[in-house]
Amino acid sequence: MVNIYKYIKETNQEVGCDVTKEKHKGKIIKWIKKITNEKKFIIAVLGIMVLAILVNILELLCSLGLPVVFTQVLALNDLNAVQYGFYLGLYILFFLLDDILIFAIAMKTLTIKGISNKYTKYSHLIGGIIMLAIGLLMVLKPEWLMFNFN
Repeated sequence: MVNIYKYIKETNQEVGCDVTKEKHKGKIIKWIKKITNEKKFIIAVLGIMVLAILVNILELLCSLGLPVVFTQVLALNDLNAVQYGFYLGLYILFFLLDDILIFAIAMKTLTIKGISNKYTKYSHLIGGIIMLAIGLLMVLKPEWLMFNFN
C-alpha cells in the first residue's frame, strides 16, 4: 500500500532516489560523470561495475526480508542441490533484471542518465500492486503460496 500511495502522491512531483541524502547525491553524480568521461574504456567499465555493486548493496539493505523468506521456502521443500541452485539463480536473475538492463544500456551508449521520474513512479506502482496481490493471496488463498517445487 505504501508504494501505491507513493505513486499517487508523486504523480506530479519530481522524484528520484529517496535512499540518499541530498548532500551525498552531488558527490555521487560527480563520481559517475568522472567515471563515464574516463578515456580508458576498462577504467570506465570497472567504475560502472563498482557503482552497480554499491547500488545493489543499498538495495539489499532495503529489501533484505524477501531473500531471507525465499531461501527459507527453498530449504523447507527438500530440494536437491541442482534444483536449489536453479531456483536461487532464477530469483537472482529477476532481482537484478532492472540493474542488468540499465547496465547494458549504459555500456551500449557509454552514458549514464539519472533515474527518471517515470521509472521511479512506475516502480512504486508495480511494486505496490505485486505486494497487494501477494497480501490478498495470503488472506484469501494461502495454499497458492505454499510453494511445493517437488
